[in-house]
Amino acid sequence: MPVYVHQVPGRVRIRTSWIARCPHRAEQAAAEAGALAGVGRVEVNARADSIIVHYDPGRLSARAVLDRLAGAGMLDAAVAARPDPGSGAAASGNGQRGKNGFAGLGAELPIAAGAATLGAMFGKALFDAVLHKGVEHSIRTLVGGRRR
Repeated sequence: MPVYVHQVPGRVRIRTSWIARCPHRAEQAAAEAGALAGVGRVEVNARADSIIVHYDPGRLSARAVLDRLAGAGMLDAAVAARPDPGSGAAASGNGQRGKNGFAGLGAELPIAAGAATLGAMFGKALFDAVLHKGVEHSIRTLVGGRRR
């Protein structure tokens, strides 16, 4: 069961494929997380296959949420046993290790970052080419207009 975990202080998103297929189980997972002291709100989004837990970071950690869900059988124990997810870190049940010791999607983050950089470079090059052609056309128009 592949799992993606993203955490920022006060919020943890758990994305796994069974949420849309098993809405009753997703509601059970939300109830388990909501029973923790310090949890303010739990959202189940079946369309995104995710459960978002909003919590008070002064009273609770993402690790405690993951441990509770693993203990209730809602998450693979291997996912819950990983280091506490940091900001933007990913954890996955597919066994591949990525940056910062997290598995799965963390290994793909440098590729995604590289694609974003490549896209930005392409956009800048395209803009520069269009700008260059526009300036070139303007200069031709000005020079051609003075010859008459």
